[in-house]
Amino acid sequence: MLLLVVPTVAQIVAHVWYVHTRHRLDHATPDDLPLTAGEWLKGKLVALGLSERVRVVVTSEDKHSRDRFHVRRGVIQLTDETCFKRDPVFWATAAHELGHARFRLRFPLVTPLGVEAGFIEALLVKLALGLAAGNVLLAIPLATTLAHAMFLVAFALHACEVAEEAIASGIGLSMLREELTPEQLRTARQKLTAA
Repeated sequence: MLLLVVPTVAQIVAHVWYVHTRHRLDHATPDDLPLTAGEWLKGKLVALGLSERVRVVVTSEDKHSRDRFHVRRGVIQLTDETCFKRDPVFWATAAHELGHARFRLRFPLVTPLGVEAGFIEALLVKLALGLAAGNVLLAIPLATTLAHAMFLVAFALHACEVAEEAIASGIGLSMLREELTPEQLRTARQKLTAA
């Protein structure tokens, strides 16, 4: 029964940790970089020769707005806050999204595989949850074993998404090494680790 709440609780804990880390780092870091995160990102796209393939859009800070890369449209979406801040925390966010773009453009097969993996993962979690919940009444050992196997496969598929996040952060960090001081880089690394 505990497995029924694990995915939701894990997502909530990860999101709270990420938001807390971003908030803590933002307040501890001065906004004294020469460019905003949006300006830095646009300059980096030009320098990498990606300005024709990827564009940057800024969205208002509503509940549906977030920083992300839309691979099918070739768009890096930044929130107002991220785009106009001049500190390493938000440069790190822009670098992370550019990391996603560079990874997805370099390995185009990752996108359809990722979509399929996400669909299969969601399906397996729903089936496993239904099977586990229904089996509470029936107590069929094979059903519980099958539900556990489905959870494990879904967890492995989700690990691929986490691996891509780590790759995007690694690419982002490598781009920031050239432009930030060691102290600023330490702050950016913390933000990228949280991402």
